Amino acid sequence: LERLYDQMLNQRFGELALKPETPFVGAGAGGGSFVRNSEYYSLDAQAKEGRLLESLQSLLIEAERVRRHGFLAAELERAKTNTLRGYERAYQERDKTPSDAFVDEYIDHFLQGEAIPGIAFEYAAMQRLLPTVTLAEVNALGAGRIGEANRVVTVSLPEKDGLTVPTDADIRALFGTVAAATITPWVETVTAGALVAKAPTAGRVVSETKTESLNLTKWTLSNGITVFVKPTDFTADQIVMTGWSPGGASLVADKDLFKTSLATTVIERGGVGEYSIVDLNKKLTGKVATASAVISDLSEGVSGRASPKDLETMIQLTWLRLTSPRADSSAFNALLQQFDQVLKNKDANPAAVFSDTVQVTLAGGHPRVRALSVEMLQELNLDEMLAIYRDRFADLGDFTFVFVGNVDLAVLKPLVEQWLAPLPAAGRKEAFKDVGPKLFSGQIDKTVRKGIAPQSQTAILMAGAAPWSREDSYLLSSVGEVLEMRLLERLRESLGGTYSVSVSAQYARTPRQEWQLVISYGSAPEKAESMFAAVQQELDSLRRVPPSAAEVERVREQQRRELEVARKQNGYWLSTIRSRLENGDDLGTIGHEDPMIASLTAEKLAAAAKRYLTEVNRARFVLLPEGR
Repeated sequence: LERLYDQMLNQRFGELALKPETPFVGAGAGGGSFVRNSEYYSLDAQAKEGRLLESLQSLLIEAERVRRHGFLAAELERAKTNTLRGYERAYQERDKTPSDAFVDEYIDHFLQGEAIPGIAFEYAAMQRLLPTVTLAEVNALGAGRIGEANRVVTVSLPEKDGLTVPTDADIRALFGTVAAATITPWVETVTAGALVAKAPTAGRVVSETKTESLNLTKWTLSNGITVFVKPTDFTADQIVMTGWSPGGASLVADKDLFKTSLATTVIERGGVGEYSIVDLNKKLTGKVATASAVISDLSEGVSGRASPKDLETMIQLTWLRLTSPRADSSAFNALLQQFDQVLKNKDANPAAVFSDTVQVTLAGGHPRVRALSVEMLQELNLDEMLAIYRDRFADLGDFTFVFVGNVDLAVLKPLVEQWLAPLPAAGRKEAFKDVGPKLFSGQIDKTVRKGIAPQSQTAILMAGAAPWSREDSYLLSSVGEVLEMRLLERLRESLGGTYSVSVSAQYARTPRQEWQLVISYGSAPEKAESMFAAVQQELDSLRRVPPSAAEVERVREQQRRELEVARKQNGYWLSTIRSRLENGDDLGTIGHEDPMIASLTAEKLAAAAKRYLTEVNRARFVLLPEGR
């Protein structure tokens, strides 16, 4: 009953946050415990700047609205449906439940006496009990949920000119104001009808081929779109999808890049087709299906996931995202206010300032790389963003789709013919452009002083341009793994100077063939220089002395294990197949990682270390507190 109550109240808060006049950008309700015998219930809101008291009042009004008038029958039915669907999904995946889920249940059983009958029992119990829950039972919780006893109000806000800290009296007065207020019942409207008002005229699959070694089927559609399907049994209740075509933000003018980067977020907030975002969420009650448009630097596309029983819904959403985007000025203005709240205080956040400094410095002043600011929001225009969105998805004939998961080809094929084969295709063929910024060159040393916390962050980048090969890319990442192991041993275990060290390596093929290796770690400010000296010593050591046999075997074993786990995940196959197709590689190269791992030697790693651990192009950024 409590979970249904919270789910419905949070749904109301979510709807309110989509309105520009609402004083908060987000709010929530829920219970918890300080210790096992001390529970609490809380209402929380992230207030818009200068509207803190209004946000508190809004929280209290909504809680009081529920206490006085209760929830609507339709709200309860949706909450029941979504709750039961969650148990159904867990039951479907009962043979694939990860070990840590069992561990968590055992801990709760031991510490709190929580029963652990298993998902089969719980699902059956929910099927039996949920239909018996009445609206009166849930509404009755409202009286005791928000009471006067043991009530605490906490307020936090930045120290900033123009912001007034509310007094104890200000806050206490709000409770009396709300208690005396006239509060009307919650009203909602639900758009009736099908998700897609009128289905398009179906196209067809004009050719089919199979790659037996990968269990991969390829369909070519009548509009030129290609579709690849890989059925798996890794999870019983999951199908993942991606679709793309080349071009993306690289084909828009520099002045339109910021608008383009937010276009899909803004348009998706408006809903889709005939449905606002609120109506769409209600329409999708009990459905496990998503589809979202994406415009990245070098491509535009769509990604989605669904339960097998909701596969058609995911594909219908894909059709609507690509052909019937919906702009909503009210939702747009609410989103602008949320962006404004984030950006207003961004420059007071040391991590944000540090990140901006790294990006802008490496870009060398390129116009497509700017530190986000409140002023940039003035560039956003809803009509222009809708036009960019429509242009990027105007011609889909060069699209490629990939489906991976518990998918039945006999079920998927007619859905593809009904919803993907009719997508507009007029023969426009595009390719992405190299619009920069170029790779940084030389040595860069930059210190950022921000904040007062006694902590430091360091990022060291080494980079270069070189022809890409699969083996060189593999060796680069392997060198990064050896370096990370050594730095963890030196910086954390021996020197005790950091909690963690991260080394990431990337070998890009597009828009240019170049590589980059990044070392990042935190430390006390006074240890920043000595830690950097230790990093340089480890880099020099790895350049001069080949890794030991034990290090090589440790890297190989780690890689084998990671690959073993990854190959049992739909996401791995989705991204791997897409990567091969997007780069024009033979799909037969999937699985070539095993021979490379087996052939990894200390000599190969030593040669790669000399090639990549170079300081010809090296950038070092250090974040220190002010005054250091």
